[in-house]
Amino acid sequence: MITIRLNAGAMLVFDGSVLEHFFGAESKRVHVGAIHDLNTETDRQGRHWLNIYANSEPDDDVPGAQAILFTDQIADQINALVAEIHSAMSTFRADNE
Repeated sequence: MITIRLNAGAMLVFDGSVLEHFFGAESKRVHVGAIHDLNTETDRQGRHWLNIYANSEPDDDVPGAQAILFTDQIADQINALVAEIHSAMSTFRADNE
C-alpha cells in the first residue's frame, strides 16, 4: 500500500489495484484495469501534475481524465507511485480474460 499526502486536505492511496484520490470530504477512485494512460508533467509555470486517463465505459473512445497538482517535495514519491501503477497495469488480467 502506498499513501502520499498531497497537502493538508488531500492524499493519494494505491493498494496495488485501485488508485484513490481523497480531497476534502470527497474522493475519486480508478482501478488499474480502467486506466488508459498515466503520466506526470510540468507546466510553463513550473507546477507539477499527475494526469490519470481512464475509460469511463467499456470501449469508450473518449477517456475520462483527472489532473492532480503536486509539489517538488513529493515528486520522487509521485514518480515511484507512477512506476508502481504502470507495473500493475502491465500485469493486470481480469478473471474473465
